[in-house]
Amino acid sequence: LEKVFTNLLSNAFKFTAPGGKIRLSVEHLTQEGAPWVAVRVKDTGQGISDSLRRDIFETFFQGPAVGLEHSGAGLGLALCKAVLQVMGTELEVESEVGRGSSFSFVLALPSTGAPVSQRSPVPKQGRLSEGQKKVLALVADDTAGNRHMLAQMLRTIGVKVIEAQDGIAALNLARAHKPDILFLDVRMPGLSGDEVVAQLRAEPLTAQLPCVAVTASNLLHSRADYLAHGFDEFVAKPFEFASIYDCLESLLGLQFDLTETTQVTKLIDAPVPPPTHFRPRIDSDLAKRLDAAAKNHASSELEQLLDGATDSEICSQTRAFLHALSSKYAFEELRKHLTRAIQP
Repeated sequence: LEKVFTNLLSNAFKFTAPGGKIRLSVEHLTQEGAPWVAVRVKDTGQGISDSLRRDIFETFFQGPAVGLEHSGAGLGLALCKAVLQVMGTELEVESEVGRGSSFSFVLALPSTGAPVSQRSPVPKQGRLSEGQKKVLALVADDTAGNRHMLAQMLRTIGVKVIEAQDGIAALNLARAHKPDILFLDVRMPGLSGDEVVAQLRAEPLTAQLPCVAVTASNLLHSRADYLAHGFDEFVAKPFEFASIYDCLESLLGLQFDLTETTQVTKLIDAPVPPPTHFRPRIDSDLAKRLDAAAKNHASSELEQLLDGATDSEICSQTRAFLHALSSKYAFEELRKHLTRAIQP
C-alpha cells in the first residue's frame, strides 16, 4: 500500500502545475465488524483524455505533460493497479482534460489477529423505521469491492439487494425484478450507467424506476448533468451513509430510525478459530463454487451459496463456520479450509 500511495501522489504532483491543489482522503468504514478503507487522490492538474485513459495502466506508458517537466519509467500506475488487484480491489479513475483527475479504491482490511481496542468516529447510522414497505435495490458496478460495499451498506439499513457486475446484467435484472431503486456505476463495460438508464426510460414498464448515478468523483459533472442524462440523483465514492439515506428518503419517501453516535470504543474481532478437530464436510462442487466466490471477495455470493445449499451438500457445523469467516471477510482463511474439501 505504501507503493500505491507514493505512486498516486507522485503522479498528482507531476501533472499538477504550481498553484494547483492535490487532496488525499482516507475514510475508515466498518461494516458488521469488518474494517474497510476508501481512498481517493484528487488533483486539479491537466487531466487525462478519454483516448489515453486505458493506456495509462499499461507498463512503460508515459502520458504527455503539457507545459510540465517530469520523468519516470512509466511503471507507477501499472504497479498500483497490479498491487490492488492482488488485494482484491480495482483502481478507478475519473478525469477531464483541463480540470484534473481522481484516482480511488476501496479495500477490505485483514483482521489484526488479536482483539484491539480503538477509538474511532462512527457516522450516524440506522435502519428503516418499523411498518414501512420492503425495499428492493439493484446495485451495479463492475468493480466487485465497490459493489459489495454499497450492497452491504444497504443491507445494514434493511434494504434487500440484488447485484449486477456490468451494465448488460443490470438492464436484464431491472427488467426481470423491477427494483424499487437502482444504483448504477457511471462507467461499466458493455453498457455504461447512462446507457442503462436511457434504455430503461424508453421502456414503459421500467421508465419510472428511480435511478441513482454512482461515480468515483463528482469532479466531472454537477448534479444537473446527471439529471440531464436521466438519473434521479447521484452518490459519490467513497460511500457515506448520509448520502444513501438522502437518496432513499427523497426518491422513495422512506424514514429511518437513526442512532446518534460520536466517539465510541470499538473492538476489532480476532479471527474465527475453527472448531476442535474441524474437518470440512461439504460437496466438492459446492466447495469449488464457494472458492471461486471467495477468490473474488464476493461476500454476497458466498452468503447466497451457503444459505441455498442443502444439508446433503454441507453439514451445519461447516456452514456456520464458513458463514462466520465470510462475515469477517476472511476470504483467504476460508479458501484454505475449502481447499481441504476440494482436494482428494
